[in-house]
Amino acid sequence: MVSGRMASWCVFVTGGAGFLGSKLVQELALHGANVIAVDKSYPQKKYEHVIGQPGYTLLPADLPADFDKLALEAEKSGCSRMAFIHMAGLSHVGQCERAPQLAFDLNVALTEKALRFCREHNVERFIFPSTGLIYGDTLPRSAVESDPAMAVNIYAATKIAAEAMIHGYCESFGSSATIVRLSNVYGAGGSQDTVVGSILSQIRSSSALLLRALAPVRDFIYADDVVEGLIRLLNTEGRSKYRVVNLSTGDGVSVRELAETACGIAGKTEIEIREAGDSQAGDSRLILDNSLLQELTGWRPGFDLQSGLYSIIKEIELHETVS
Repeated sequence: MVSGRMASWCVFVTGGAGFLGSKLVQELALHGANVIAVDKSYPQKKYEHVIGQPGYTLLPADLPADFDKLALEAEKSGCSRMAFIHMAGLSHVGQCERAPQLAFDLNVALTEKALRFCREHNVERFIFPSTGLIYGDTLPRSAVESDPAMAVNIYAATKIAAEAMIHGYCESFGSSATIVRLSNVYGAGGSQDTVVGSILSQIRSSSALLLRALAPVRDFIYADDVVEGLIRLLNTEGRSKYRVVNLSTGDGVSVRELAETACGIAGKTEIEIREAGDSQAGDSRLILDNSLLQELTGWRPGFDLQSGLYSIIKEIELHETVS
């Protein structure tokens, strides 16, 4: 995409300081958008390279209490088009299990308040990153957008509820929204609680990899490809007010294959890869079909698993060398 193409857009990004949100904010600004990145706080050192730069407004706000701050930014933006990408929420599956009410407040109730804000301020487009987990992990084929949703855990349940709220707003009020169901996202700066984060952490510090289960098959997508897909969807006119799109590679890799690939790239092929106890994962499999996204936008993933892991590992090695 060409820098400056999005100069007419003012884009709110909640969760703008997060792993994926921060990458999206910077890329949107590079494409010329006026980006209002919303999060509870912005560490000065992490964001000193963008503070004061054209195209960025880093807005500390504790949502939902501080939606008035977003309203002020909307009023003074001067942009001819406004969009809202709602990245904020509680994405940690374990935390959602431990605190279901908090998960509901942050993943469902906050989504409704974001939708209300968009309706009140004539925001043209609303994009909501959801999760492929709502398809479950037992389909014998790649999941398509028309497959039924299943509340396999509290996190997935909150995403299903949020999706239903978004659909309701579109039907009742004519809002325009795109739900983007993501496969397993990984990238530099990602959480160590993910399987990729755990593998990369253990490679650097252990003589063996100990993972919960090795047989499950997942669809691992590099964060930069997710950002590109989201931006393309933002710039693509929809045929309807409401649409659901998978964002994934469409390729499945077992956790064992993932670990072996990472070890090979890191030059640690001697590391033993073990399963932690008796795994109950069985034939767990979750791959998302991305053909609709390709049809709508022409998007294709730019990173396969090998190149994505290589990029992360080399960045980690460079950081450790400099430190």
